[in-house]
Amino acid sequence: MKKTVKTGAWLTDDYTTIDELVEMSQEELVHKLHCYDLDGCIPGWTLVGTAEVSITLDAPDKMISNKVDALKVELTKTKADAEAKCNFILGQINNLLAIEFKPEGKKK
Repeated sequence: MKKTVKTGAWLTDDYTTIDELVEMSQEELVHKLHCYDLDGCIPGWTLVGTAEVSITLDAPDKMISNKVDALKVELTKTKADAEAKCNFILGQINNLLAIEFKPEGKKK
């Protein structure tokens, strides 16, 4: 299914000049600009024009499959982040226990 929408074209890069923007190829513009339908301005963003965007949607089963794949990637990252946090906490516990440990028979 194909849908076409008109929306605002926003520049979020403060380091791009208007002259550079005018000279950019279509491909460069696609990568530099963001298309959003905003009523107001996000601080630092500049409305530079309008965009007409055509979107060809995948079949519902393909969209579901893509979403499941994205969630699996998110799950893997979440597990890795949690494991890293657990390892950090365990390291702190071990460091504290090592400070507290005094072998028997040894005097200060």
